[in-house]
Amino acid sequence: MVYDFTNLVKIPGALRFEVRAQDLMEIIDKVAKSTAENVVKQKLEQTEYLSRKDAMALLKVKTNLTMQRWEAKGFLTPHRISNRIYYRKKEIYSALESFER
Repeated sequence: MVYDFTNLVKIPGALRFEVRAQDLMEIIDKVAKSTAENVVKQKLEQTEYLSRKDAMALLKVKTNLTMQRWEAKGFLTPHRISNRIYYRKKEIYSALESFER
């Protein structure tokens, strides 16, 4: 069980308590997952990535197979982040321009 120790920390002096290894591992796991999610979110916001679904809508593509073919031909570069596929916005716009020509 995880407890909120914020009130105990405010008390001056030494603080001593015991934590089971399993509880400590759960806390570490939660902090690591939260931190990883925040890092991925910040990276996506900074470089302006689009999800595959958004890229497909912008390119007016109906199937994942078309996206995969375009990736194989080098028209698009997929970026895998957290087991998901994203595309850089400017690469999508470049692909749009080349398709229109």
